[in-house]
Amino acid sequence: MSNYENPYAGEHQAVLLTDASFSNGSLRLTSYARPNRLFTAHHSLIEAHLGTLKPDIFRQIVEVVINILRANLTP
Repeated sequence: MSNYENPYAGEHQAVLLTDASFSNGSLRLTSYARPNRLFTAHHSLIEAHLGTLKPDIFRQIVEVVINILRANLTP
């Protein structure tokens, strides 16, 4: 995949999300989960449920979050 196709190519934590990433539902476009850009949101901001990630993709995202947190622990 070229950098043009992946706007987050420099972010090694970005996880590719395609239709195959979902056990049900989908996104309109190929997208990237960016675990290094986490934020919290009030439930009233959620407009729709688009799908459910497959367990292996969800686990991959969780592992990236854990690695980011571990990397930022002070000794």
